[in-house]
Amino acid sequence: KTSPFTPSPPMNFSCAGRIDATSAPQFKLGSASGTAAGTVSGFAVSAVVEPTLPAFTPMGKEPLTGGYGYNVNLTAKKKDAFGKGSADLSLFLDGVQNGSKAVPRFSVAKKVEGVALDVSYSKKGNAVKVAATLPAQSGWVPKLEYGTGNSTASASVSGKVDKIKLTAKADYNTAKSKVAWKLAATAPVADTGISATAEVKDTLGGMISLAKGNYSLELPVASYAGVPDPMKACIKVKFSQKF
Repeated sequence: KTSPFTPSPPMNFSCAGRIDATSAPQFKLGSASGTAAGTVSGFAVSAVVEPTLPAFTPMGKEPLTGGYGYNVNLTAKKKDAFGKGSADLSLFLDGVQNGSKAVPRFSVAKKVEGVALDVSYSKKGNAVKVAATLPAQSGWVPKLEYGTGNSTASASVSGKVDKIKLTAKADYNTAKSKVAWKLAATAPVADTGISATAEVKDTLGGMISLAKGNYSLELPVASYAGVPDPMKACIKVKFSQKF
């Protein structure tokens, strides 16, 4: 006889992160995570552990800044969770290490008449967020969002002109009646494999960055009316490994 129980595939383990180096000089773990992922009863489940470590300054009076800690998040996702052709369901539990203070969230996503809809809820602040990604128009993809957690409505569009990727986003805070916007352009640097990005915000500041593979160089710009301070540049190195 065939057993009604079909074992799930084994869990997969991986780690990923980023090391940030500034001209101070200071080195810190910009981000890090260890992930265990697998399938349980049709749900793609994962447990992610995110450690936090102090920054290290090899030259200076304060060799270590910040503290140690960790964060644990659980995720379970299932496509067509309510039957064939139905919506996709995602369940989250953030901050598991906090016990009863862990924050549950969920989201439901479905494509309707070419519009990708996503509705999410978080117990933190009883916040609801609705997002709609509209069908591309002449290569441009518009997206609309509204979240009660930060009382912000957003509209964005992204697309390409030749080899240049352009994005524009505007946020309107309904509680403060305040508008913020951001423009960004990313283009390849000849045939070097390097991509250059320039970002401009409503403050007329932003960021200039160069990236290739797992390496990037970022230079914050306080104001494009002046000259950026090269001492504020940051080199970021990403790493990842599957086991």
